[in-house]
Amino acid sequence: TTVCNRFVRVLPVTSAGAPARGATVSVAATAATPAQKRVVDPGSGYLCQMEPVAHFGFGRLQASDVTVVVGWVDGTERQFRLALDKMYRVRPDGTLSEVPVSVGDRSACVGLHSAAHHSPSPSPGAPLPSPTPRPPSPTPPPVEPEEPHSHDHDHDQGPVAHTPSPTP
Repeated sequence: TTVCNRFVRVLPVTSAGAPARGATVSVAATAATPAQKRVVDPGSGYLCQMEPVAHFGFGRLQASDVTVVVGWVDGTERQFRLALDKMYRVRPDGTLSEVPVSVGDRSACVGLHSAAHHSPSPSPGAPLPSPTPRPPSPTPPPVEPEEPHSHDHDHDQGPVAHTPSPTP
């Protein structure tokens, strides 16, 4: 049995389409999940940048959608009802578009997409299934020391003689 965790990703953009740095993205609390909030932060280190996407994880949430509120720095605020397991681009005018996101094959995930895939979730505190072990990474071959280079001086033409040009 494959258990997949649920998520929603939100990319707030400005009216010009640039990442909306400083925007806040909140997910409303439900009976199954607490409220969550993210700030689209440009980064906090020298020569670094953070992804301008608010990612919310919901574990094995059985719901199919969540309520999301996006606030831009100019005070504009929009509320959306978003399906889980997708990424969305949202604009201050309320335009919402789905962004393709590669999450692998989720068709075998328990509890997703249809009742046919549903199996009861373990009780809270029950151990999760063991992850499939990854094969060990291959060890790179040892690096052989380089042979000393013999410098070929055939390209060196030695000193260049400079003869002054005659002045007319």
